[in-house]
Amino acid sequence: MQKQLIKLEYSSLVKKTLKIVLVFLLGGIAIYIFVGFSSLMMADDYCYFSLINNQTFINAQVETYTNAIVIAGNRFSATFFSLLASLLGPKFIQYSPMITILSLFFSLYFLFFQLLFQFMKYKDRILSAVISATFVGIILYIAPSRFQNIYWFSGVIAYTTPIITYSLLIGYWFFILRIKKPRLWQFIFLFLLSLLSAGFSETSSVTFFVNFSFLLLLGFFKNNIKFNDLKFYFPIIGLIIGMILLIISPSALLRNNGSDSMVASNITNPIPLITTSIVFGFDFVLDQIKSFTLPIMIIIIGMFSIGGFINIQNLQISIKKFLIFSTFIIVSTYLTISASMAPQLFAFGAYPNVRSQIIPTFFLLIGISVFSLSFGAIFISRHQKIKFLLIIPILLVTIYLLRASYSELTYKNELQVRKKIWEERNAYILQQVEQEKFEITVKGVDSIESIMDFNPVCFRDYYKIDIISVKD
Repeated sequence: MQKQLIKLEYSSLVKKTLKIVLVFLLGGIAIYIFVGFSSLMMADDYCYFSLINNQTFINAQVETYTNAIVIAGNRFSATFFSLLASLLGPKFIQYSPMITILSLFFSLYFLFFQLLFQFMKYKDRILSAVISATFVGIILYIAPSRFQNIYWFSGVIAYTTPIITYSLLIGYWFFILRIKKPRLWQFIFLFLLSLLSAGFSETSSVTFFVNFSFLLLLGFFKNNIKFNDLKFYFPIIGLIIGMILLIISPSALLRNNGSDSMVASNITNPIPLITTSIVFGFDFVLDQIKSFTLPIMIIIIGMFSIGGFINIQNLQISIKKFLIFSTFIIVSTYLTISASMAPQLFAFGAYPNVRSQIIPTFFLLIGISVFSLSFGAIFISRHQKIKFLLIIPILLVTIYLLRASYSELTYKNELQVRKKIWEERNAYILQQVEQEKFEITVKGVDSIESIMDFNPVCFRDYYKIDIISVKD
């Protein structure tokens, strides 16, 4: 009786601690949202926001896909969401980081909740939220390009948004695996979500296809999926069609034929393409470990400790099964990362640009998280006496992530200076246009990272002016 009371008291203490931890982790994430309110329009933003100036939503979507334009019009999902954002006007730019970060948190919460139930028969909303908040805190902190991955609308649309839709896709797919008789609309939704996930960029479509192929293999291995059950192939069908739509887009073909830089790569033989991608994948993982040793150690410790609170005593998981599963996670993660290197290697013969590296970063952290959670759950289930000590590392991880997010406030000042100049310039241009003056000289805003202030063609189209010149 006394042991049961102690166990109940301990369980209550853990739940209270996790709730407190979650509040502080969300507080850290809120700092990134706060900084994001200082975002401003730059570069391709003007191109996307000017698409709907003289045509309807549907016509703009078709036009970008079928004709060569300044932006990559074959990326139909990026165009779709950009058109939606443009309907809300430029004010949406300062709210887009908040929407992105919150969407990332909730999509990962849904994904981890489904993963825990699928593989460990464990349901805990608070624990799933803590896992998600820890993951988001780390990926925001080590984002390959802070501005382009978190705060720049066009960069977020092309490379950060797809990891949100893909997380929802995988979470929902695991949810459907548990339903005895899923309805047709659920499979149609899976198909549309997978099609949408593939349509953001060539990098995301190839990476998601390879990753989901591994998930299918895992499903076959665990007997969750039968080879002759075509219903469970809906996501990969959507991903394949999405890739095909990117490739055959008239917009992409016209842009490639009209630009020497788009056909700079001579890597058309699949063997060198695959081997070089694998080498680049290894280089990427090694570089991440060297550059972010402490953050990676933090997520390993955090996920291991959180995994220790997962009750899997009723599951029969042998060391052999865990080793097989771990090997699968390591191999599939590495090959998924390698796959993300292939599109830009094929197109440009080069290592992926910085902002697109958010996709392999995401899968690296997913692989680390799944492995650490599993290891923590299995190890602690065999050493229950040390379970009470797990609160200490979780608190330390929380403090680290709070400190990391707090340092982001210094970046707000830099963005705020640029935003003030932009607001003054925007008001001046609108005033000039209202007075029917279409030859305007404006003050430029400093570039951020490699992102220029604006594209002159798109800038003129956005404001509907004839000539624009920039003064110092």
